[in-house]
Amino acid sequence: MTVDISAVTNPRIKSWFSLRDRKQRDATGLFLVEGFREIERMAQLDIASDTLIACPAIVDDHTRRPAQERVVTVSRAAFEKLSYRQNPDGWLAVVRQPPLDLSDITVSDRPFVVVVEGLEKPGNLGAILRTADSAGADGVVLSDCIVDVFNPNVVRTAQGSLFAVPIAVASHSDTAAWLEINSIDLLIATPEAAQTLWEAPIGDRVAVLVGAEHSGVSTVLREGAGTVAIPMAGTADSLNAATAAALLMFEVVRRRQ
Repeated sequence: MTVDISAVTNPRIKSWFSLRDRKQRDATGLFLVEGFREIERMAQLDIASDTLIACPAIVDDHTRRPAQERVVTVSRAAFEKLSYRQNPDGWLAVVRQPPLDLSDITVSDRPFVVVVEGLEKPGNLGAILRTADSAGADGVVLSDCIVDVFNPNVVRTAQGSLFAVPIAVASHSDTAAWLEINSIDLLIATPEAAQTLWEAPIGDRVAVLVGAEHSGVSTVLREGAGTVAIPMAGTADSLNAATAAALLMFEVVRRRQ
């Protein structure tokens, strides 16, 4: 089958491949989204891609395609150069980065927000975004996070939730000020807490705070935050950041039933 681009050295392939690098994502304002399901989720939310890319040699169902008229077809070699999955389904999109401002998060009457501080691992952030979407959080604030929200591994792990939950990027001080203005109380998990997650009171205006994998939560945001302990019966003394975040989020959901 004839394709639009066959050579891996094609300038467009090189340009799209460069979006794996954060500097290029920041410079162009673009990022890559891989997978039919993720691209379809974008379409459901009226998010258009700048360029839709398909590999006819890999796509298993040629009757199924995202709702976009123009598709650039590429060879298997070119697609595999761009893909970051072990078993790609033959679909990629080049997407323009949305704004990531605190003002883009609409605070509900009973605010439920997730604040992620200093996180380093893309997989953890993607999992937290997916859980926040599932738990119905109003939004996710990335406070001085090291990891880029448009990192391919964040996009992959989030499985489309990147587009469904409002996200903001802010400094520690701006995050703290925004929480104060909106009268939102922080809740963090720490082994030193006097009450467990199941026992401690949780207010109607809450932000679950998740700290960095190694250093935890900064003193700027820890000050005045409510604390809970996650009961642990084994030899492990800590949980993965995304796992701890999921427990906190769904305890908030449970209390609101």
